[in-house]
Amino acid sequence: MGKIEQARRKIELVEFIELCQILEVEPHEGLSLLISSMNEEWRGYKR
Repeated sequence: MGKIEQARRKIELVEFIELCQILEVEPHEGLSLLISSMNEEWRGYKR
């Protein structure tokens, strides 16, 4: 999990869905959170 959080390991779509289920998050909500997080990260690089 740590490598995923640190973006040192990519996960497959099926793994992502399984992780969402474990965390009790709907996959579409998890994807929205992921996209938001990535957008924030990109905004930090553009400064």
